[in-house]
Amino acid sequence: VTAGPGYLLAATRGTPHGFRNEGPTTARALCLYTPAGYENYFRDVHAAVSAGAEATDQLLAEFRSRYRTSSYPLPADRL
Repeated sequence: VTAGPGYLLAATRGTPHGFRNEGPTTARALCLYTPAGYENYFRDVHAAVSAGAEATDQLLAEFRSRYRTSSYPLPADRL
C-alpha cells in the first residue's frame, strides 16, 4: 500500500507489516499501540542508535524479544 498525506492505515495484531518512507521528504505519522507499552520498543531502538549502536538484526531481535514481537522475513526480491 502506498499512502500519502491524510491516509489512515491499520495493521491489526498478528498481521505482518512494515513501514518505510521512500520519498525525499520527512514522513510524519501518528502511531497508536494497544495495549500500551509497545511504543517503548521504538524508544529503546532510538536510544541505542542515538548512543552510537548500530541497528543490527541482532540488536533489533533483542529489543523485539522484550516486547513479544518478531520480525517477518522479507522475500529475496524485497531486500
